[in-house]
Amino acid sequence: MSSFQKVAHRVAQFVGPQTALTLVLLVAVFGATQRANAQGYDVCKDTIDVELQRRAGCLNAPYHPSKEQEATDAIRKSEHEAMVKLLHEGMAEAAKAYDAEYKKREAEAGLSNAQLADDMKKAQAGDAEAQYIVGSAYLGGNGVNQDLSAAIRWLRMSALQGNAKGERALGCRYLFGQGVNQNYSLVLNWLIKAASQGDTNAMNNLGGMYYGGKGLLVDKARAFEYYMSSANAGNPYGQKMVGMYYAFNLINNVKQDYSIAFSWYSKAADQGDSNAEFLVGSYYASGLGVEKDYRKAGYWLDLALHHNYFKASEALSDLEKF
Repeated sequence: MSSFQKVAHRVAQFVGPQTALTLVLLVAVFGATQRANAQGYDVCKDTIDVELQRRAGCLNAPYHPSKEQEATDAIRKSEHEAMVKLLHEGMAEAAKAYDAEYKKREAEAGLSNAQLADDMKKAQAGDAEAQYIVGSAYLGGNGVNQDLSAAIRWLRMSALQGNAKGERALGCRYLFGQGVNQNYSLVLNWLIKAASQGDTNAMNNLGGMYYGGKGLLVDKARAFEYYMSSANAGNPYGQKMVGMYYAFNLINNVKQDYSIAFSWYSKAADQGDSNAEFLVGSYYASGLGVEKDYRKAGYWLDLALHHNYFKASEALSDLEKF
């Protein structure tokens, strides 16, 4: 019998076999997550995979009496893998947000060369929002040839006029060294300015910097403050990160509470966030933080799959065993 199974059997003497396995597996996976976190995303993913594979035998342990429990464990495994991925994707996701804004504007408004020409005239006349739009166009090569120098010039003009999106976009360029030399002091300068104006994506960027120690000392409590501000303002990524803090008790003054985690995931899911939809479905399937409900689990997992979160396909297959 492995040491992992011995611990599970010992805990089972006090709280019952299914609860024991759930508790021990949660502790094991979270321990692997924490050890791997400092090593970066790729190493983290590999470590978690190894930990889960090494403990895979526990799913067939004698104290698992039903296929329902095995399927629940499989869904929970998928859920934790999604949470680990979520923990490390925040910086990149938030940093790309302003690019997505421009692409969305182009798709929804049918941005034409004539419209871009009109934005250019406004930008040249000093319109800060137009300067941001033109800078984003040059940055992504949308309607014009990509030109990082021109992008930085227009984004800087927008930022210097106090446009929050321009401030965030310029800060992100210093963060990644795109068109400018990487400079964390300037990253903080511009992102803080944008966040102070209520830009939730800038808040997420700052949260990611403090959480991962990107150019700063790691400060998960400070990161939580930024994520909470973003979440309270309705940003779905901020809501997911707050949910993760409650799910994993990442700092001392945020106690583990799966029901609160579920509440925050639900807020993000209600906005159509596919990752949050998957997490809500997983919580309903496993009864974590909410009463188990396979019908609702199927609804949310199917919705996540419809929104191209393909991991939900595996969870739906497991759900069909019930």
